[in-house]
Amino acid sequence: MLPFVEQGRQNIKTGIITTLSYQYPMSAKGLYFLLKKRYRLGVGYHAVYKAMQELVEKEVIEKEKMTYQLTDEWINRNFSFAQQVKKHYADKQAIAVPILSKDKPTCELRFKNILELDKYSMALHNKFYPKLGDEEIVCMIYQHQWWHLLHPMKEYEAQKTNKRFYFVCGGKTPLDKQANIFKKRNKFNVVTADMARMGDTTIYGDVVISIYYEPTLRAIIEKWFQKTKTVEELDVPKMVSEVFKKDTEILVILNKNKALANQLRANVLTLFGK
Repeated sequence: MLPFVEQGRQNIKTGIITTLSYQYPMSAKGLYFLLKKRYRLGVGYHAVYKAMQELVEKEVIEKEKMTYQLTDEWINRNFSFAQQVKKHYADKQAIAVPILSKDKPTCELRFKNILELDKYSMALHNKFYPKLGDEEIVCMIYQHQWWHLLHPMKEYEAQKTNKRFYFVCGGKTPLDKQANIFKKRNKFNVVTADMARMGDTTIYGDVVISIYYEPTLRAIIEKWFQKTKTVEELDVPKMVSEVFKKDTEILVILNKNKALANQLRANVLTLFGK
């Protein structure tokens, strides 16, 4: 699901695309009433209809008789990569996650691209998250977020457990803002603060995972996020090719350090007034 963003012409378009991605075809009035009910849309029917016509002109949606739906071209351009990602994650080969101990509290890993890192990050999450107590939280600090782009079909509606996640996003681009609103709607804790200048950080219990991107890759990521103003103009397959698959070196350091984890977690919670 694509994130729904706040009111405004471009944000109305995002709501239209989001809704038609899982409920279609729909009449213009049906779509308007659903947007108004589900997202408390504070604009009139004329504004929604005008936004729909602009999306038709851009071949994002199409009209068939009296109803609308996403065009096959737009779907293929933005979601064809999902099959490749699904196949990538369907690999049954076990991923070796290092065992951290008092004798060996740290481990250094290197990855050749973001897709490879993302696959391993899921393995780390599946290892460390289940070991947390019911009241323990997970903290994630990053400059930009792209999980909803790599995993558009993933469900994010487990609001009871989502409340245990605290996200600190350094980016202030439209894509970051859209994703932040999407997370808040699903009860994740999100704040914008500049804490990820050197790299991304995730904290599970007493384990701190630090991720460092090569400067050229960071510059490419920044360029993509800065130039993309709306969801409908984002060419996701091209972004996957130019950013997520780009050959590089990503350094990941796992550190089992209770004092460090507690300090970083306290810094994050301070941003939420806790």
